[in-house]
Amino acid sequence: MKVDFKGLVGQTRVKDTLSQVVEGDNLPQTLVFAGADGVGKVTCAKLLAKHLHQGDGLADTFVFSEILAEVREQGEKSPLITATRRMISFLTRSPIASKYKVAIIDDAQRLSDEAQNALLKTLEEPREDTLLMITVNDETKLLPTILSRARVIKFGPLSDEEIRLVVDASDDLLRMAQGSLGWVKQMQGDDEAWTDFRDMVDFWQNIKAKDVVERFEWASKKQVREDAVQFVRTGILVMRESLMQDMKAQAALDILRLQECLKQIEDNVNVRLALEAMLLVF
Repeated sequence: MKVDFKGLVGQTRVKDTLSQVVEGDNLPQTLVFAGADGVGKVTCAKLLAKHLHQGDGLADTFVFSEILAEVREQGEKSPLITATRRMISFLTRSPIASKYKVAIIDDAQRLSDEAQNALLKTLEEPREDTLLMITVNDETKLLPTILSRARVIKFGPLSDEEIRLVVDASDDLLRMAQGSLGWVKQMQGDDEAWTDFRDMVDFWQNIKAKDVVERFEWASKKQVREDAVQFVRTGILVMRESLMQDMKAQAALDILRLQECLKQIEDNVNVRLALEAMLLVF
């Protein structure tokens, strides 16, 4: 049966590749979907899972972010490791309602090396009835030993025309989106989020002129992990625009600092301390 990718915008090459793999019965047991946030990686993974389940496969699907959120609500000390262990336990069981079990690890760049090594043990001897799909914004953030056991599928940014097939977006919004439909939808659906984003852009554009008090005020406002991630990613966006305009080494260094801070936040360190330490060196 042909894979139905209805709901996945653009990504023609990805659709063609996965269709050929599935229809040719050459589906690898581990797929890595690599590309920027909001370009359809998770949507694609869920559509492929739906196809493989051929019906009600809810009991045979594991979505890592959903379990991670549940674990964090329970106050676990090491949520990433706990969620990884739950996934490994899921992968060792037989399917309940369909032919395949499917585990989707979204935003895998947040996995620590310890969590990735725990996952690797499962990948070394995978069950034939199991498919693992890993979404990540940069595949180099995964251990080489994981990549060696997976097929990497690259997702590109969407064109402005592709995004406009779904939403009516202004040129200014599209410029900031950098090909991310998910981000455009988020901004259009939340005026407060858009205002906050513009404030963050202004802060990062003028970071050199901000004193310690102003910088730490932002660290205090962005203590929630998801907010901190958005804050740092906005900084990366601003610095990349600066780098494209001036090609100065300082902008490249600033991007590296922001990327390191983002990794620390995703690795579950103390968010406020990570932000404060990063902001002090600008």
